[in-house]
Amino acid sequence: MLEIWLWLSLALTPPAPVVQVPPLVQALPPVPFAGWILPGLVYLRHAPRTSSELAGALRRGDVVEVTQVVADETGAQPWALVAGGGALRLAAIRPGSVRDPGAELAAADANFAYARVRQPNTPVFAGPDAKTAVRNRQKAGRLLAFAPEPALLTRGWLHHAGGGYLRLSDVQPLTPSPFVGEPHPHLQLAMLRRAAQPQPGAPKLARYARAPVLAEAGNRVRIAAGQLPRSAVRIA
Repeated sequence: MLEIWLWLSLALTPPAPVVQVPPLVQALPPVPFAGWILPGLVYLRHAPRTSSELAGALRRGDVVEVTQVVADETGAQPWALVAGGGALRLAAIRPGSVRDPGAELAAADANFAYARVRQPNTPVFAGPDAKTAVRNRQKAGRLLAFAPEPALLTRGWLHHAGGGYLRLSDVQPLTPSPFVGEPHPHLQLAMLRRAAQPQPGAPKLARYARAPVLAEAGNRVRIAAGQLPRSAVRIA
């Protein structure tokens, strides 16, 4: 009787699931390895999950060093942990330390211009000519990055950072914000939230202007040029 019970137990026990390793992971070199970014824009996150906070962005052609490959919370989509910190989808990386010869932009060392798509189903052409093939279509309101190519612009075309070309008439060019980062901040640093005058007779400091904080006293912040209302600045 015991032998029959054991035989039935073994027969009814479901087989262990076979773990399928994605082909992309199978084809990768051993870590660490260098790789370049394939999509036009990829967000780098602090942890390997889509809900994690953003740590930065990478563009097509950027080169990273992959230090570890891990699964996401579902186990379906592998992530790459990169040197210097951060994680991104492994599918966005192609092995190799040299940028893809077919990459259309050097990306990180390019100064992009930005524009918003005006109409639904706006075509992205293979070349700067409406007679070329349509690669894909963009929905209305989509914000796109374009390479700064003045000669192309005079012809009424824009070169999309993700590949392909759009007619200038199909997008609304955007004016960039004057806000930029501080390359070598001296903490504490005051950044003006609005234009303010540091002392009587002095010219106003523009919004986003920055200056090292010398002291704080009550509702005033002292900088080299004078004093500013505490409500007019953010302090880092």
